[in-house]
Amino acid sequence: MDLNTTILPILSTSTIPPTNDLFNKFNGHKFPFDYLILQIILFLFTIASIFMNSIIVGTTIFSKLLKEHCHVLIAIESACNALLQFNRWTPFLLAVTGNNFISLYKCCWLQILPLFVSLIGAGLIFIIGVERLICIAFPLWFRKKSSHMVIHLLNLVNIGTAIYACFLAFITSTDQNSSQNQVICQIRDIFTDPYANILIYTRGEIIHLLIIIVYLIVLLLISFKFKNLSEASKGLNKSLIGIVLVEIFCWCPIVFFPYIISQLNLDQFGLLYFTTIYYLILALASSMNLPILYNMSKLYREEIKKFTKLIKNIFWQQNSNAVGNVTLVRPSVPLSSTNN
Repeated sequence: MDLNTTILPILSTSTIPPTNDLFNKFNGHKFPFDYLILQIILFLFTIASIFMNSIIVGTTIFSKLLKEHCHVLIAIESACNALLQFNRWTPFLLAVTGNNFISLYKCCWLQILPLFVSLIGAGLIFIIGVERLICIAFPLWFRKKSSHMVIHLLNLVNIGTAIYACFLAFITSTDQNSSQNQVICQIRDIFTDPYANILIYTRGEIIHLLIIIVYLIVLLLISFKFKNLSEASKGLNKSLIGIVLVEIFCWCPIVFFPYIISQLNLDQFGLLYFTTIYYLILALASSMNLPILYNMSKLYREEIKKFTKLIKNIFWQQNSNAVGNVTLVRPSVPLSSTNN
């Protein structure tokens, strides 16, 4: 469920050792075996997260009932979660192949898309909360197009600030003075400008505080109007509360990250272990949309079952067609053998 959380742990540059120190130590040498095991486990977690979030996206596309703004926004947020997982593939491939490092210029091109979707995702959680707030508190206005303009405006602000942050990251990472620096290519590595760090941190703090406020209001409104809500609305709102709780759970450690790191007195590589384990937790949290929606929303559960059944039917049909197209050839028997 991670959004800005893949970036924020490293914003305190005083607690993070320079990547050049890692390069001087491990250039031409493979990372320790236990670190490679962690990378492999993390890689498997990212595959699972991509698969589970893709189910939500596919269900929303093929379903005729999941066409409301809220459903579409949830699908887009799940797509962001899926795309975000690719930010861990580059460090994994570099570590497994023994190359370990790549130039900052190349890393920027590989990490710019995961950075963008990570910034978009947190904003989408907030926008979904605003949409639910309007739906519950102002049901008559919710049916008018003017209420949709609020959602569109928030989406534009969310996308605009994300593009600006990515632009800053791209400019600083492709600068001639730093573009050839060797990095392990985590998403944090492309933030070499302090102003970009401050922008990302401030944006994330504001968005998460707004998320808490909006969803607390939604929760209060639900408690007062719970009996008047439809079953579909009840399930959807409960699911969103669950998703937000996971989001806040992932975000809270960010506030205490500098303190934790300073207390542990980690060296360069110890910090790398620490952040990798944290990424494992984030990859697991990014997979939670599917089980939460499936268990708390009857509508989503039924539509997910239909979609998975459709995929199974397509898969088995292709297999049966492949088997049906196989021509069995009877081996010819030599004439001399038949005479005998």
